[in-house]
Amino acid sequence: MTVIHNVVRLSRVHRSAHQLTEGANRGQGQGVDTALEQLAARRGGYFSRSEAYDCGYDDRAIQAAVRAGEWRRVRRGHYSPSTLYDALDDAGKHLVLCRTVQNRMGDRVAITHTSASAAWGHDQWGWDMSVVHVTRLDGGTGRIEAGVRHHRAQIDPAELSWVSGLWVVGEARSAFEACTAVSIESGLCIVSSALRAGRITKEILEEYGQKSRSLAWPRSRHARITIRLGDRRLQSVGESRSFAMFYRHAMPRPELQYEMRATRDGRLLGYNDFAWPDYCHLGEFDGKRKYTRDIKPDEDPGEVVFREKRREDEMRREGAGMSRWIWRDLDESRQPTTVRQIDSEMRESRRRYGRNRTIIA
Repeated sequence: MTVIHNVVRLSRVHRSAHQLTEGANRGQGQGVDTALEQLAARRGGYFSRSEAYDCGYDDRAIQAAVRAGEWRRVRRGHYSPSTLYDALDDAGKHLVLCRTVQNRMGDRVAITHTSASAAWGHDQWGWDMSVVHVTRLDGGTGRIEAGVRHHRAQIDPAELSWVSGLWVVGEARSAFEACTAVSIESGLCIVSSALRAGRITKEILEEYGQKSRSLAWPRSRHARITIRLGDRRLQSVGESRSFAMFYRHAMPRPELQYEMRATRDGRLLGYNDFAWPDYCHLGEFDGKRKYTRDIKPDEDPGEVVFREKRREDEMRREGAGMSRWIWRDLDESRQPTTVRQIDSEMRESRRRYGRNRTIIA
């Protein structure tokens, strides 16, 4: 397994008396201390209370910086400049939290499960990112305390890599462990994005799930089901969640990234997120990214919507119906309604276009 980053050990920041005075002044509301900003940026998003002390802040100044919105409190005794922290997505903020835990606990733990999966860059959705998952390397007991879930398991040191500023388990293990801790819907987002990254294969994940130690883990069967469903052709969290919805509600399994060409000249009309050829029906998850990823410089967003509508019209002329759904349609409470609507539209497409279904076969 390739080590992505080298281990960097940062000592405390020591400054001259003039700099300490300047830091204290900044702590009274004049902005984030430059040295602390730089330290947080180098380290991956945080600095400690003791390092703030070294820069001339006292408890009162620290509290003032937090109240003023200049710093974000990541966890007890650890902070992040708001300009850095607020620009991160949920997974990025979780990794900052992981780094503070690793900073406090050092080599006694490895980052594992969903936390390790986030470090590897897998898509994350639907689990509590305020909790960091670690596995004890020092024989400590399993427990939950102060936002940290301590697991007990055997880890060969050769399985550890320094990734995103953290000691984490290997990618295959992180994905499998993550799937034991979350729903199939959340796990499918993780597995499919891991497969898209190309560093591991489905065969590797399935083989890992058959190891004797993995078979004994709680919810290991649940993880193996998730891995079996995983597919690198699921291109986003929305598509992965949609596929999980089809599985959960026993819908016919769709074809993924389905190629559609014009019958007359073979011109490529596009790729569809989902297709049910036997029903002459196509499906598209309409997330915001679909309408922003292909926008050209200085192009009106309305032009992107128009192109997508024209593409859909061309596909309908080829003898295929289409269903579209958005984020709120994937909410657990709305999924039964969403599935019924898609099922009704599929049946209507088969009735209307069934005689010409070889067009999209």
